[in-house]
Amino acid sequence: MSGNYGALWQAVRSRTQAGDSTARAIIIDDLKAQGLVVKHFRLWLAKLVDGGQLREESGMIVLNK
Repeated sequence: MSGNYGALWQAVRSRTQAGDSTARAIIIDDLKAQGLVVKHFRLWLAKLVDGGQLREESGMIVLNK
């Protein structure tokens, strides 16, 4: 996993470890704060969900364990 996919996974991981919200809008804001253009966020997330690294649950993006 590299580039934008890695940044997305890391943003979710960091917020999860800190006990913070992993709502889609918050994760997008985190990525924007890193200077990423999030035009294709939906595709990044879909790839990580399809690959089994992440899942969406009750409006949150969570790590698969």
